[in-house]
Amino acid sequence: MNAIPSTTGVTEISDSIDQSNNLNEEDIEDEDDEEAQEDEEELAHLQEEARHHIDEQQKNRPLLLQQKKCEQEANRDTKEKTDNSLNSKQINSQSSHKPGVLRDDDTHLQVVLKVLRKVHEQFYQSGTNNTSSVIMSDVRTIISEMKAKILNGVRLAFSSVIPLGADPMR
Repeated sequence: MNAIPSTTGVTEISDSIDQSNNLNEEDIEDEDDEEAQEDEEELAHLQEEARHHIDEQQKNRPLLLQQKKCEQEANRDTKEKTDNSLNSKQINSQSSHKPGVLRDDDTHLQVVLKVLRKVHEQFYQSGTNNTSSVIMSDVRTIISEMKAKILNGVRLAFSSVIPLGADPMR
């Protein structure tokens, strides 16, 4: 008598594996959802904190307050010197320079903008002949070429770095 193996045991094992896989997938999805929610909450908290700092700086304006304080001290010093001196015109002309905390003489961003516009222009000019050359263009190459044009014929001396008479190639 040949015994036919029972498939109910295999079916039960298969079903339990499927259930555990489904549970694991659901657990993973729940964990991913929880992590995403925690990330969103942390991001919202950081954004709120940044808004608070910006509002506080706009309200308190610490640099402006420091600028006014420096100007008041400079004016007080000037007044004291004027009161103590016979020749006030000379002192006033010397002390007309006020110390500055807030200065609007920074032009670095405008210079960087000019350079980036030139790089942008050259990048897309190189691609006007062939669309595949735009893909093959490399900004590093363009910037290197720009530096080479600017420094063409210029000799730089690093006197503070390389002692005079020393071979710079060593």
